[in-house]
Amino acid sequence: MEKRSPKLRPFVLYITMLSVLWLMFVFIVFTLTALDDSRSREVMDQNVRFAYQKHDIPRKPVNLSTALARPHDVNRILPGKLGTGVYFSPQTDEEMRLVAEGYEKYAFNQYVSDMISVHRTLQDLRHQSCREKAYFQPLPSTSVIIVFHNEALSTLLRTVYSVLENTPAELLQEILLVDDFSSYRNLKSELEAELSQIGSLVRLLRAKRREGLIRARLLGARHAQGQVLTFLDSHCECMPGWMEPLLERIAHDRTIVVSPVLDYIDLNTFKYNFYVTEGVPRGGFYWTNMNFCWSQVPQYEWDRRTSPSDPIRTPTIAGGIFSIHKEYFEHIRTYDTNMEIWGGENLDLSFKVWQCGGSLEILPCSHVGHVFRGSVPYNYTVPEGVNVVIKNTMRVVEVWMDQYKDIYYRRQKLTKTMSPGDLSQKRKLRHVLGCRNFTWYLRNVYPELYVPDLVPRAYGQVLHMSTGLCLDATNPNGLAGVKTSLYYCHGHGGNQYFEYTRDHELRTPIGRNWDLCLHCGMGSLDVITTHCTGPSKVVQDQLWLYTQEKTLLHLYTHYCLEGTPYGVTLATCNGQDNQIWRLENIRLQD
Repeated sequence: MEKRSPKLRPFVLYITMLSVLWLMFVFIVFTLTALDDSRSREVMDQNVRFAYQKHDIPRKPVNLSTALARPHDVNRILPGKLGTGVYFSPQTDEEMRLVAEGYEKYAFNQYVSDMISVHRTLQDLRHQSCREKAYFQPLPSTSVIIVFHNEALSTLLRTVYSVLENTPAELLQEILLVDDFSSYRNLKSELEAELSQIGSLVRLLRAKRREGLIRARLLGARHAQGQVLTFLDSHCECMPGWMEPLLERIAHDRTIVVSPVLDYIDLNTFKYNFYVTEGVPRGGFYWTNMNFCWSQVPQYEWDRRTSPSDPIRTPTIAGGIFSIHKEYFEHIRTYDTNMEIWGGENLDLSFKVWQCGGSLEILPCSHVGHVFRGSVPYNYTVPEGVNVVIKNTMRVVEVWMDQYKDIYYRRQKLTKTMSPGDLSQKRKLRHVLGCRNFTWYLRNVYPELYVPDLVPRAYGQVLHMSTGLCLDATNPNGLAGVKTSLYYCHGHGGNQYFEYTRDHELRTPIGRNWDLCLHCGMGSLDVITTHCTGPSKVVQDQLWLYTQEKTLLHLYTHYCLEGTPYGVTLATCNGQDNQIWRLENIRLQD
């Protein structure tokens, strides 16, 4: 056999090493290309960036169809991953200007919102019984209706993608974006260009004038093709599995109006705060201004439920986020089209549903995060100068609350100069639907709610006769434990409005969704406002007797309320002028 020449060995070795180096080069190029492709799937405009923890953070998406692929590394690269907050401190004058501008325009931290991916994914933190639940019966389709007016583009897009990426395709008929006459430029052609890359699943409807939330939602409802209407605000994020529980409950009974648990997205950091089932609140309302409020779920409702996934019945819903069968919505004649802009529509719907044969539920297996703003960046006044929230509320109380409307009217001074408008059609609808009265609602739906006296012993100002000043709660924030004082009478209610109840309390409706009572405890003569303990168990510290001598006798200490140059206190009763008070609208004979 012929032996291989030794001269060939270096050449073979050279060729082998060159081949290895070439393979390494190809591997590195492939890896970098794949990484670049993965990063490119973030679909971000490389010309607009923010600095964040020594990384360049892309600000806004431009190719949304690619982004719908839900790149796996979004939450690894971008801030706010998995619902965490972004704690950004502006370092330059320009950054401070941009942050302040965002708060002014949107009433939340738009600068931080723009730093977070519009495809942010959330951990599924729902109870295990919710995560494991299977939905066997055919579920109805839904049209998701999102109304926006001058919304931040990043929060609007995050809402849209959150729906698309967390809703089974077979259930989502469409997303209807209803533009309520926005004026911001990036919500015009820029928004249209980005939505066009998603496809026909998202439709953009534009109002030709400012309609307000109520009529804009009805515009969306008229165009909706799904069996169920799901309304969302334009600054939300949906958790995985959010839609199926809503549709299943409506499939069981189309007269049930359902709301997800509304988790709290921090307006400053956009941190997603999840409510565990045991901490879920339900909806209520406050008598003074008929505002929606959150309240604890009463024990009787917990006792009724047998599983963490069972629905929670609620007297009212927040109104921004809920699902309702389209045919049932039309059966109860949708919203009140004579309401303006925003306010009162959720209570109108809540009372109508309960009193006319339906029900409201919060579903613990459905979670949607919502940016709760402390204020809204637009006013509620129509060109005629009418406060639309009060006008809308007057329409609610006139139609649904029967004699209990008097509680609202005596506490709201502005209603004396306003008209709710024509109510004949709404009253006719209540008759046609055979709706129950408000007493039934209070007894059967909301029995734990404190109901103020329909006819108190007295209500209005409490005038100190010797000085001509009024008793003033001096408590603009409605906090418990604040001393009362004397102040010039202004006649606007508020801190100077008191109700002398049949239980002998002196109540002032200035608390944060509750009444406060005039109180003097053991070991002190200071008179403060604090949480009322009545009506079932009024403590002696909060009992007062308005005597024939026009003094206010504290029944626990048997001292009298006395006005001094330094405020209000208790002192030994002596009948002098500084202990004489005049109550308005007295009905002591009752």
